[in-house]
Amino acid sequence: MRLCIILLMLLYIGCSYNEQTIKIYDLTTEYLKNPIGIDKPQPKFSWKLKASENNTYQYAYQILVSTNSLNWKNSLVWDSGKKTSSNTLNVKYQGKPLKSNEKYYWKVKVWRNKKEAAIFSKTSFFQTGMLSEDDWKGNWISNKFCNVSNKREPFSKYDDSRPFTSEDTSAVYLQKEFVTRQIKKATAYISGLGYYEMFLNGARIENHVLNPVFTDYQKKIKYNAFDVTHSIKINKNIIGVILGNGFYNHQERDLFQMEKSNWKTPPKLLFELHLEYNDGSIKKIVSDESWKWSYGPIVYNSIRGGETIDARIDFSNWTMNDFNTKNWAHVKTVPSPIGKITYQYMPPLRETKRFSPINSWQVGKDTTIFDFGENITGYAKIKISGSKGKLVNIQFNEILRKDSTLNIKNSSGHTWGRFQHGKLILSGKKSDIFKPRFTYHGFRYVQITGAPKDSIKNIEALSVHTDLKSIGTFESSNERLNELNSAVRRTLLNSVHSMPGEEPTREKMGWTFDAGMVTMESYLMNFNAINTYKKYLQDLIDSQEENGHIPPIVPTNGWGLLEKTEKGNDTIIRYDDPWWGGTIAFVAEELFRFTGDTTIIENSFEAIKKYSDFVRSTAKNDIVYWSLGDWLDLKHNQKGWGPGLTPVEQTSTAASFYLCNIVAKHAEILGKPEIYNSYKNHANRIKNSFNKNFLDQKTGWYAKNSQTAQALPLFLDLVPKNVENQVEKRLLEAIESNDYHTSVGFVGVIPLLKYLSENGHRDIIYKMLIQEKSPGWLHFVHDDKSTMGENLNSEGYGTSHHPFASNIGFYLYYYLGGISPHFTTKTDFNITPGLDTELQWAKTSYKSLKGTVSVHWEKSGNATDLTITIPTNCKAKVKLPKSFKIIKPLLPSSIECENWNEVILTSGFHEIALQKQKGVIKFQSTNKKMDTFVKYKLCTPTPPTGLQ
Repeated sequence: MRLCIILLMLLYIGCSYNEQTIKIYDLTTEYLKNPIGIDKPQPKFSWKLKASENNTYQYAYQILVSTNSLNWKNSLVWDSGKKTSSNTLNVKYQGKPLKSNEKYYWKVKVWRNKKEAAIFSKTSFFQTGMLSEDDWKGNWISNKFCNVSNKREPFSKYDDSRPFTSEDTSAVYLQKEFVTRQIKKATAYISGLGYYEMFLNGARIENHVLNPVFTDYQKKIKYNAFDVTHSIKINKNIIGVILGNGFYNHQERDLFQMEKSNWKTPPKLLFELHLEYNDGSIKKIVSDESWKWSYGPIVYNSIRGGETIDARIDFSNWTMNDFNTKNWAHVKTVPSPIGKITYQYMPPLRETKRFSPINSWQVGKDTTIFDFGENITGYAKIKISGSKGKLVNIQFNEILRKDSTLNIKNSSGHTWGRFQHGKLILSGKKSDIFKPRFTYHGFRYVQITGAPKDSIKNIEALSVHTDLKSIGTFESSNERLNELNSAVRRTLLNSVHSMPGEEPTREKMGWTFDAGMVTMESYLMNFNAINTYKKYLQDLIDSQEENGHIPPIVPTNGWGLLEKTEKGNDTIIRYDDPWWGGTIAFVAEELFRFTGDTTIIENSFEAIKKYSDFVRSTAKNDIVYWSLGDWLDLKHNQKGWGPGLTPVEQTSTAASFYLCNIVAKHAEILGKPEIYNSYKNHANRIKNSFNKNFLDQKTGWYAKNSQTAQALPLFLDLVPKNVENQVEKRLLEAIESNDYHTSVGFVGVIPLLKYLSENGHRDIIYKMLIQEKSPGWLHFVHDDKSTMGENLNSEGYGTSHHPFASNIGFYLYYYLGGISPHFTTKTDFNITPGLDTELQWAKTSYKSLKGTVSVHWEKSGNATDLTITIPTNCKAKVKLPKSFKIIKPLLPSSIECENWNEVILTSGFHEIALQKQKGVIKFQSTNKKMDTFVKYKLCTPTPPTGLQ
C-alpha cells in the first residue's frame, strides 16, 4: 500500500495589522555592540527586527549618524536617506570622513510598507580609535633596547639538538604617574607584546587575559581600547602595566622553533591615555621615557613552560600612591614592530569558568594530586603556606600513570624544555597565592610537589579561552548525542586561544585545516565566532608568500614556509597539503554564507586566486602529488608515511579542483567574467584528468574500500554523471564493509557527513554516528564532561584533547535539528529536520545575525509535530524527506512551494503536524482569528498528471 502523510499547519495571527508591533534591537557596528577604539574608516552597521505577527518584513530603512546624541539635527555626519531595501546587515557608513578618537551615535529608522509610519531604534554608538598609524603619539618602550628584524625565513627543518638559552624570562613591570583635574571622559589605547595586563590606581582594567591576540607580528599587531573614565582620580594617578612574553618572546625550544622567531625582542609597550575635559580640551598620557620599570615576582613566564612566581618579592599595591619606586629604572624608547598596528575586533580571552576539585589524593609525603573532573584549558589559583624560600612545583596534565601519579610527559613531545610547569617560591607569610598571568595549560589534573597537603589552603582551576558567546543549542531524545554535543562544545572552547581550532596542550598552533573545513561550521553554529574567523582569514592572507603559497600553520614565525633546495628551488614541507592552505577559500566562503557580506570575498579574492595558481603550478598534467592527504585515516601509516586508504594525489587534485571552482564562483559574484570563464575551464580540465587517472569506469571505484575516495568526488561534483550512481554504491559498500564505522581522516570527514546527509542517506550516516566503538565519534564520550580527540580511530596516532573530532558538531544542527543559515540566497535558512532517523525528537535553536531561528520536532507513534520559528524579515526553505510530496497549486498564499517536497515559510511561528497513514494525504491550515478551516491535498510518490 502506498505510504501517505497528513499535515496540519496552524498559522497564528494574534492581532489585526494596525495593532502589530515591531521592535528594532541588537544594533551592532562591525558585529560589536557599542565598540570603543575601532579603526575602520567606513564601519558597517547591522540590526535585527522582531514583530508580533508572521510574514513581517522591512520595506525601507534610514540610518543617522551623529556626534551628539542630544542634538541630531546640527551634528549629523551621515544621513543615508530612505533606502527601499529589506537588508539589515553590513550597511557601510558613507558619510563625512570619520575622525580618530571620536565618539559617534547612530540609530536606524525602519518602514514596513509605503503607508505606515516608520519607527526608530534606540541609539547606539561606536568610538573610533586610531584610524591611521600616524595618529599614535606614544612610542614603543621597553626595559631593553633591541633592533627589530624584517627578515622572513622558513623554520621547518627539525632540529631538536639546537642549543638555546632563554633570555628575558621575567615579566616586566612598568609604571607611570600623572596628575589631572576633573575629566569628562578617559580612553586608554594599549598594545603590549607579547601579552599585557593594565592597572589604574590599584585596580585591574577589564577582565581580559593574554591580551592582545596572537598574530604574525611582522604583519599585524593588535591594540585594545577601554573606557577608563571611572578609574581616573582628581590629582595623582598611577598607571601600571605588566608585560609577559607569549609567542612574541618565546622561551622554550619547540617543534615550530618559535624561540627563533625573527620578530622576537624583549617585551614592549605602546600606550596612550586620552583625557577629555569639560571645556573640550584633551590631554594625552603616552608611552615615553618618563615611564619606569622593574622586574617583579613573576621571574619566569612562558606560554608553553609555565610561570615561576617568587612570593618573596612583594609587589602588593604596586600601582598605588604609597608604593616605593625609588630603585626603578627609566624605560628606553625602542623600534616599532614591523607589523601594522590595528584594532582587535575578535573577542578577548577571559577566565570564563571556575572548577573545584572533585577528588584529591597524596602520592608520597609532599605530593598531592587534584582531579577537576574534565579537561580544561587555563591554569589554577592555589593558596599555599610554608617556610620562606621553599620551592613548590605545580604541574598540569590530562593523564595519570598507572601508579596514580601525574604523567608529566603526556603531550609534551612538541616542547623541548620546560612544559606546563608552575613554580612558587614561598614568602614565609601566612599564605601565598600562585596564579599565572601569561600562560595556559591543557589539563585535568594538578600535581603539587613540595608542600604537605594540609598546607594547601585552597585550589581552583580556571578555564581560559577566547570568550566566544554561545548562540546555538541542540538537544535530542538520544542522551548520547546530547553528551556528544557537550563534548564538542567543550572541546571547541578549549581549542580557541587567539585562533580557532588549535590543539591546546601539545601544539598551541593554528593548523589551518583544523580551524577551517574541519571545525569552522561547528564553531559558527555553536558560538558567536564571526569576528574570530574574520581575524583568522586576515591571518591567512598575511601569511601568504609571494608565489602564492600559504603555510600549514597560521599565524607562523616561518614554520611551513617554502624551503629552498641547494639549486634554489622551492620545496614544500612534508606537513603541508593543498587542503590546508586551501582553508583560505573555505573560510572566506563560509564567512560570506554566514554574513552575506561581499567585502569578505572582495578582500580575499586575490589571495585565494593566487593560492589556487600556486597549487596548479605544482601539478603534473593537472595532478597534484603533495603531501598530508587524508591525514589519520583508518589505515594511517600502514602503506608507508601518511594515509593508507586514499592516495594523496587524489585528495590533493580534488583540492585544486575545489579551489578553481571557488575562484570562479567568487569571480562571478564580483563581476569578473573573464576570470570566471578561465577558472571554470581550469576546473573542467582538472576534472577530466582526475577521472582519467583515478576512476575505474567499470566498477565505480576511485580507491577500493576508501570512504574518502568515494565521498570526496561525489561531494565536490567531480564524478561524471553517467557513473554517479555506481560511485555512490561503492561508497555505501565501503561503509557496509567497515560495519558502518567511519574510515575517513581529516579530508574525508566533512564530505562524507554532508554528501550522505544531503543525498537521501541520513539513515546511514546516523547509523555510523551512533556507533559506540571506534572508529567513530562516541568512543570519545564517556559522560557530559568529555572532550573530543585527534583521531576517529582510538587505536591510531593522536591526542585525546584535540578539536578534530568536533567536526561532527555542525551535523547535529544541520541534519538532525535541521537548521543552517544561507544569507547569500533568497531564503535565509535551510530547515531540514532529521525526521528520517531513529531519533524521537530534537530541539535546536540558533541566534543568527538576523535573529533567532528554532526548530522543534517530536514523533509520537506515526505522528510528528514540527514547530518552526523564523526571525522577522526572513524566509526559510523547509525540505522534508522524499516521501513528502506537496501539490503546488493548492498551498496557502503565505507559503511558497519550489518543488514537490520543499516549501518556503515566511517569518514568524509555524506549527506543523505530520502523520503517516494509509490513504489520502492532506495539508490542513487553520486561521484561528477568522475561524476557518481549509484542506489542502498532498500526494506521494508521484504528483498528479498535469501538475508536473
